[in-house]
Amino acid sequence: MHESVCVPPRNRSSDLAARLRRHGGVITRTNLIREFSRYALKDAIDNGVAVSVLPGVFAHAECARTFETRVAALGVWLPQTCVVSGLAALSLLGLTDETIARFCVVAPRHAHVRGPDWVRVARTGAVRTREVRQGVMCAARERAVIDAWVESDPAHRTSVLLEAMRRCNLKGAAVLRELAGLPRVKGRRELVALLQEASDGIESFLEHRAYRTVLNTPDFHCLKRQVEITAMGKTYKVDTLHEASKTVIEFDGAKVHGTRERKKLDSARDAALATLGYITVRIGYDDVMTRPAWCRQVIRRVVAARSGGPILL
Repeated sequence: MHESVCVPPRNRSSDLAARLRRHGGVITRTNLIREFSRYALKDAIDNGVAVSVLPGVFAHAECARTFETRVAALGVWLPQTCVVSGLAALSLLGLTDETIARFCVVAPRHAHVRGPDWVRVARTGAVRTREVRQGVMCAARERAVIDAWVESDPAHRTSVLLEAMRRCNLKGAAVLRELAGLPRVKGRRELVALLQEASDGIESFLEHRAYRTVLNTPDFHCLKRQVEITAMGKTYKVDTLHEASKTVIEFDGAKVHGTRERKKLDSARDAALATLGYITVRIGYDDVMTRPAWCRQVIRRVVAARSGGPILL
């Protein structure tokens, strides 16, 4: 008679770790226990291999903090009544390059949703318009930019909002309609003023700044914004136009206009407009931000020289 040998159950924590690494995404606690065991999961957690990204949702420690993993985790964890909004939604929609440190989740007032510190839950009622991106339900762009405004640093939120709206050609009037259904929004008065500017044609932070600090005197009230002009077979949209003197005023940010390719396009455009008698005055970011009075004087002198009138002071 041979004595029976008791073979201890195989420790499958290494298999579980390999599964998480190979999967490259997130797996629920239920599925991990079903495929391996409670012991294997506990061992992987104790060894710092398996990390809880959200309650009941695990990922490999190597990728647990990445934006992609957190998006995948929210897609598994969030109830259907909740949506991702704000900066995270703008990122999913391709409307911002901001680094996402925290996710805004909009939930109905009665929802019991509580996540870790990287999830901010806003119980402001159901979101009317939504769409799926990368497996997660997110708010449509009108609502997303409003929530992004609320959660952004006040020093940067104007540029974040205008850049997002520019990328998707979102009109200020559409965001104002969405805002009308939200009774409580932090910084509402400033947001409404900005959206009204966007409705009038402001498309970038630099234009916004220029109209508030450079073109904010009575003699510039006749200027027209975002005017389309067809020249040499192409239609161009100019930032600002003094129609009587055929003076085009462009406010050029280094991020958009600083590349070699963009400079070539700008030169070609200026040449095409010149065939119709237009002259383009280009004013850079630093000038708008640091010496608005000088910018005003340059514009006034050009307009006066082209119209034969006096230089307004």
